[in-house]
Amino acid sequence: MSTCRGATTPKPRGGIAADDCDVLVDLMGHTRHSRPGILAGKPARVIVTHLGYHGALGLSQVDAKITDRYADVPDAGDYQIERPLPMASCVLPFRHTPRVAAVAPARAALGIAEDAVVFGEFVPVQKLSPRCLGLWRAILARVPRAVLLFSPATTAEHPGYFRQLAGFGIDRDRVRFVPAAGTTPAMPETARATTSSTSCSTRCPTREATRRSPRSTPACRW
Repeated sequence: MSTCRGATTPKPRGGIAADDCDVLVDLMGHTRHSRPGILAGKPARVIVTHLGYHGALGLSQVDAKITDRYADVPDAGDYQIERPLPMASCVLPFRHTPRVAAVAPARAALGIAEDAVVFGEFVPVQKLSPRCLGLWRAILARVPRAVLLFSPATTAEHPGYFRQLAGFGIDRDRVRFVPAAGTTPAMPETARATTSSTSCSTRCPTREATRRSPRSTPACRW
């Protein structure tokens, strides 16, 4: 096992090439600590990307992206540089976890009316694109009883959400926050999902998080 943390790009790239590597699998994409510069040097005969970041890298040196027929539709290859390499099974398998007692926060404690329609948008503020916010604004305009529910890691992030939403005409009165999953033992992923009428997340939901309840619908990915 070798680590390239802290090393400049030429050193690990040269080390991989010296190992005469047939297949190099990238597991980081454009996420934190990724090293696309290593891939750009084509240090292996074949380079594939997988798992940690499912989007395209945009590098012609990457031969393929491991995917499945759900994560990438049939014509996805027409819009990205890396060739989709679909698996017969799911590209993002999650192990089953035992069910835990999910103590969902009361709506009243979050300032949410019992008859409100709650849209849970469990993503970091930087993932709220202009197109996404424009759609939410249109939805809120058509559903007067609706509110948006966010789940940042800390309360210090709340002002950033308010500023971003205000820039697209979404009033702070239509915004609520729920503690992030895992911040307390009593706040697992399932708890915040059941607080919402429907929830959207960039994380794949667990089986328990998608279990129907009288107040929730299955979580979805955008």
